[in-house]
Amino acid sequence: MKKRHLAQSLGLTFWVLAVLLGMKSDGQAPALRPFIAYIGVFSAQTDPVFQRFTRTLQQRHPALLEQVELRYVGVPIESLEGILSRIKETVADGPRLLVTPTGSATKYAKGLATHTPIVFASRDEPLESGLIVPGVRQPQPITGVSQADDLHIKRLELLQQAFPSVRDLGVLADLAWVRRYGQALQMAATAFDMQVRLIVVEDPQQIDEAMLKTEVAQLDAWYIPASFLDIRWGEQIAAHLRRLDKPAIHGYLRDMEFGALMVYAHDTGFVLEALSDLVKRVLDGEDAAQIPVEHPKRVLLAVRAGQVVDGQTLSAAVLRRADLVY
Repeated sequence: MKKRHLAQSLGLTFWVLAVLLGMKSDGQAPALRPFIAYIGVFSAQTDPVFQRFTRTLQQRHPALLEQVELRYVGVPIESLEGILSRIKETVADGPRLLVTPTGSATKYAKGLATHTPIVFASRDEPLESGLIVPGVRQPQPITGVSQADDLHIKRLELLQQAFPSVRDLGVLADLAWVRRYGQALQMAATAFDMQVRLIVVEDPQQIDEAMLKTEVAQLDAWYIPASFLDIRWGEQIAAHLRRLDKPAIHGYLRDMEFGALMVYAHDTGFVLEALSDLVKRVLDGEDAAQIPVEHPKRVLLAVRAGQVVDGQTLSAAVLRRADLVY
């Protein structure tokens, strides 16, 4: 009888302990916080675009970041396998949506996240590059902002108007840009009586090696398109251009901060605000597949007045056309 009471007592004790332990475990288990995955190639601490995007999101939609985590996902750009693996792992973690700030990241994410909403920014034309398909509704939840650059030939025209003596033009860009635009630019240059020399580099060391060659100093002028190369190492490129003391036109407005002489570019000042608003709309339940892609609405010509390069200054005609004068 005593044994039976002891067993019952022990059983009750173990049951109570089990319940208490279970309650403690439930109480300690952290709730999984919904997150947005931002696909970048640097880190949250070193990616200036991500930092500006974060600030824009905080300013425009301050309550949003209290509800979801904004998680930076750095992918190894030197390895396609590594990129795909990292994005696949991220998608498997179940993000509320992906933010892809480049056309390449969007292309990879689109193939791996068929059901996860994607909000993108792309310098490639979204329809032409296959990021979206014709029609009002996309087959998967994707929308974004186009920064497609179709101004290459116009930049040659402006450069010639500013400096009529230009004949031999150097174009410094990465391989991806040259494969996409290089041949067409060379053909178009003949209409301006110019010859284009394509200089393909991929990293800071190659930039220095290419720009220090003797034959490079003989070129009349430069075109620096808004390729990934310039976006990442624009300041280094600008330093070489100052040393060479030749006219140059750029395709990235930020290069004016590094001392560029001329920039002709789409006004992309709206991009981060548009991305932030699109993120908010999708998180609020709107179907990304039915949100139209946004596009730039104007083009800006920025010039540095009074600067002498190779003994020349900008023509008065081009100076009068400028939207921004530094």
